[in-house]
Amino acid sequence: MNNNVQLPIAAIIAELRSSTNLDSQEYKDFFVSVFFVFFVLVHRRELLKQDSLFVLELVQTLDDEVFFSALLNAATHVDELYDDALGLSETIEHLIKRGREINSAAFRRTCISLYGVVSDSELYSGDTFETIIQSFSEMQGRRASEAYTPRDLVEMMVEIVEPRGGESIYDPVCGSGGFLVSANIKASNFDTDSKLKIHGREINLSAARIAKINCIVHDIFGSDIRISDSLQDLEVSAYDVILANPPFSLATESYGRRVSDSYFDFGIPPQNNADFAFLQMIIKSLKPEGRAAVLVSNGVLFRGGGGDNQRENYTVRNS
Repeated sequence: MNNNVQLPIAAIIAELRSSTNLDSQEYKDFFVSVFFVFFVLVHRRELLKQDSLFVLELVQTLDDEVFFSALLNAATHVDELYDDALGLSETIEHLIKRGREINSAAFRRTCISLYGVVSDSELYSGDTFETIIQSFSEMQGRRASEAYTPRDLVEMMVEIVEPRGGESIYDPVCGSGGFLVSANIKASNFDTDSKLKIHGREINLSAARIAKINCIVHDIFGSDIRISDSLQDLEVSAYDVILANPPFSLATESYGRRVSDSYFDFGIPPQNNADFAFLQMIIKSLKPEGRAAVLVSNGVLFRGGGGDNQRENYTVRNS
């Protein structure tokens, strides 16, 4: 990761945070959406030439209303460019309204500062976006709606499964899309002419949008990122490679609602702990010769109760 972008991003986020009383999830959505609009205007300007020139002229304006009007107009056009799959204009409009009530000038300063970072980071736009994701994850801590897996750990797990171009890769809890992006970089380094088939599922709308943006910023086009409960919507024997960091010890009744196509070949997990539900779903989703790397808590290896039976069943069937 390019260390040169870390301090500016952290400083911009800190200034916005200190100047407003918004919930961190609100200005995270705003920050991510504005970043992507500027990314398209600066680094994909051939797609939206008129908007690029218009916003560039207004970056130095002192009129909040004129600036935000131009930004919202550009966001609408970027949404149209990506088939209204990202909800950028809706998110930005909501926060602009909130900004008018709180500190409009602070929001404009944030946008202008972020525009400067995006303009100076042509070679490192992917790193810049990852820095944004990481910064908000560290700030939100356990309250974050999706897990951020440290990059070193992501890269180690990608090395283990060795994805190759042409293969299908799946993350059933894709969060910000870090595994999918890193796996695609690994496969592209091995064979620049052959890309992975990218598939991600995420139950959280905001996280799914971030994953889609992360893919686009890293030049991954045609990715299949959907809002879906992967414990409920099983995809049997579908993927060559699976990488995942499921939420640890999640209490959910999601898999209890299933009425057919059960994937609990090794035992039914309790509804107050979904660790073994995720593992069995992942096993069922792999092609016969597929491979997976999954991050789990220590309890999966040592916890008693139903976990003992499921570990024993898996060991017996695969010995």
